[in-house]
Amino acid sequence: MKKQFLDKPISNTKNTKITTTVVKLMGGGLIAATMLGAVTGCSNGSGSTVVTAAAPAPYYYPYDYYYYPYSRVYFSISTGYYYYPDGTNWIKVRTLPPHFRLNPVNRVTVRLKTNQPPYRFHNVHRKQYVPRSRVRVDPRRDRIERNANLNRYKNYRRR
Repeated sequence: MKKQFLDKPISNTKNTKITTTVVKLMGGGLIAATMLGAVTGCSNGSGSTVVTAAAPAPYYYPYDYYYYPYSRVYFSISTGYYYYPDGTNWIKVRTLPPHFRLNPVNRVTVRLKTNQPPYRFHNVHRKQYVPRSRVRVDPRRDRIERNANLNRYKNYRRR
């Protein structure tokens, strides 16, 4: 009997097309089973199973921003920059000036689907996220929020 390869049919059988198809399907099944075993887990020979899982999705995406409606300030989690208005211009800085107060109660997470700066959509965000009235901003909370933002950025960079 001749050796059989995936692309050559066995010459002794009457239905060579069926045999070739079956052999190709079996080869594809072997590949699929091997890949499935690599994803779900495999045995290491000692009776225990080693599970290989995909990495978890990142918590913050590159275009996630915190928006503080009361102060009209954006914070980029992935870059660590603050964006704030200064007249008709928007300023991009790492450290926010002290006259801005950040309150985590009013903070909103904004996820953009584009790499454009968040202030391009400020008119939409201003109408969508109206600041709560009568919310007093405590300077201690502001300092805690700024430190928390810095830590979020550092944790994002460690990934």
